Amino acid sequence: MNASPLALVYLWKEYRAQRTLLLAYFALVWPSLMLVFLAHRETSTEGNGGVVLAAFVAVGMLPAIFFVPSWLTGFELTAARGDLFVRRLPGMLAPAFGGKLLFLSLTSIGLPLLSLALGELFVWIAGIECNDLWRIEYDGAARWRYLGYTLWALAAIGLAPWVWAASLWMSRGRFAAPAAGLLCAALFGAAFALLRLAPGLDRSIASWHWLWFVWPTGLLVAYVSLVIGRRGGSAARSACCGLTTTALLATPLFAWLGMTVWGYHHPDPYALRDLHVVSTSEDGRHILAFGAGDKEWDCVPVLIDLENHRCRRLASTRSWTGPDVLSPAGLRNRKRARYWLVEDRSTTQLVDLETAEVTTLAPDEIATQGARPERQDLPQRLRERLEQARRLESQLRVPGFPRSWIVDATLFLEDEEGTVHTHSMPHSCSLVIARGHGALLIGPDKKKHLFDLIRRTLVTIPCAHDDQPVRGFAVQSHWLHRHEKRGSFYSFDSRTNTCTPCGFEGEIVGLFGDDAVLVKKKTFTKVHETRLMTYDVIRGELSNVLELPASRFVVHSMAPSNADEVRLTIFDPKEQVQRRVLVNTTTREVTELPSVPRWTFFVDDVRALATSEDRASIVEIDLRTRVQRVVYPMPGGPNGAR
Repeated sequence: MNASPLALVYLWKEYRAQRTLLLAYFALVWPSLMLVFLAHRETSTEGNGGVVLAAFVAVGMLPAIFFVPSWLTGFELTAARGDLFVRRLPGMLAPAFGGKLLFLSLTSIGLPLLSLALGELFVWIAGIECNDLWRIEYDGAARWRYLGYTLWALAAIGLAPWVWAASLWMSRGRFAAPAAGLLCAALFGAAFALLRLAPGLDRSIASWHWLWFVWPTGLLVAYVSLVIGRRGGSAARSACCGLTTTALLATPLFAWLGMTVWGYHHPDPYALRDLHVVSTSEDGRHILAFGAGDKEWDCVPVLIDLENHRCRRLASTRSWTGPDVLSPAGLRNRKRARYWLVEDRSTTQLVDLETAEVTTLAPDEIATQGARPERQDLPQRLRERLEQARRLESQLRVPGFPRSWIVDATLFLEDEEGTVHTHSMPHSCSLVIARGHGALLIGPDKKKHLFDLIRRTLVTIPCAHDDQPVRGFAVQSHWLHRHEKRGSFYSFDSRTNTCTPCGFEGEIVGLFGDDAVLVKKKTFTKVHETRLMTYDVIRGELSNVLELPASRFVVHSMAPSNADEVRLTIFDPKEQVQRRVLVNTTTREVTELPSVPRWTFFVDDVRALATSEDRASIVEIDLRTRVQRVVYPMPGGPNGAR
């Protein structure tokens, strides 16, 4: 017997069985909605036609999702002989399923659209304006306000087959909607629990696009529950078949999602994306970087060896990485720090970028509690190496002392002859920020103090307001500062407690010798032009002898043992390159060095290392021939030949 006419017969049967209840529902709900919005229109002057239409669509979706699916088999089960007639005839369950599916599809689409059409007619007759359907963005474009609600509505429509399947698992269909909601909530809750373990994974797999999967899987479960489960069986057999099918569908999906989450936290170190280089060794061989398997994912720390073509993942995405093992923090240039601390939930490791040696410092139970190893807990030889690295990397500057550094609460000053002088710090501090010939001390209580490295005393600038005193920059005993957030600089002499105006505005880049600072100052000869100038605090003179253009990004560095040379890196926004110059602070002679690409993180006399524009690889540039070659992914790595 042909199944198509039988399916149409069951379609007509479902229409006759449910039309009375559906007509009664809409005859009660539609007039009630109209009365409510007519009363609201009399008390409101704002056009809320979008809310009216959304309400009409909602009342049209309600029976399509909850009532119609549960009534598809509920009426038959509550009849005198139930669905015995259908189950006894061979081959009748499939046509019955087809007819019920047609009725479910027509009501899922037709009832919301019919209710929407009636809502539009009501809005037009009642004269309600639809001003809330669109919103104007800052760029002048119009955006539809209800896009998100539409997606959620489509997701809700997809639950209708699951409600139908749940109605087959019980003798009464009145609890079908709660049962289907509980089952879907459990499945979606488990999926969202996995996605919460991997922030950004939902964007990379386009989780909204998986909503189409809800409708066909629900139909498949309903088909198995009706056609297979009801053949010579009962509601219990339908429930067994339907839940088994649900488990078979969910198992590969959750297995794939679990493997994706595992790969999120353990990406292939030879195929990373979104590379961010943190620091390198002195010769550029070893690189500490962060990377992820996808641009939307959180990054993991990796150690790259360019010479041996090796890449090692150090920790998971839930780790902490920092260069400050000894206290206080903040005394070094992060891009040239030798020792790095990597704390994961299970391990605490110390990474030596010069030797690529990774040392475990603390037991797993201590690292799990988030406790960093204190200086006294470190082995003696390791502690000496860390103190030596602190001596070489410190950015503190004191005239007459080529090197100066702080360990714990002690200031170390090394003179020209190599003799080390020690001084106790007035405050215990957890963070020290170099400010020329001074420093900003930040204690464990977050209080800030200015410290004069020359006089070895705390300094208070009484003439500034708000947080401007702690923004001071020291040159000799003069502290350059602003009285307000914007405006001209003033010079506070800590010896005489006098404050005099400097007569310039701009931004202090760094020291320029022992008596001057390098200033980034805007000029008014050309629009948006910024120049690098020097200000001599002893003479109070602003000089434009460098003739160097500046940009928003200027990196300043000065060798600890040589105050006669300043190395500047100036970003050129037009050429998208980094211009490098070497300036002699005594003769003011400027030496142009070869420029390097924008994302360069290491450069010496012969080569430069930079990340690509898509941050998926590392390239090496020969500064003499300008030839570039890819050094990561490595040719010798597992995925280097791709």
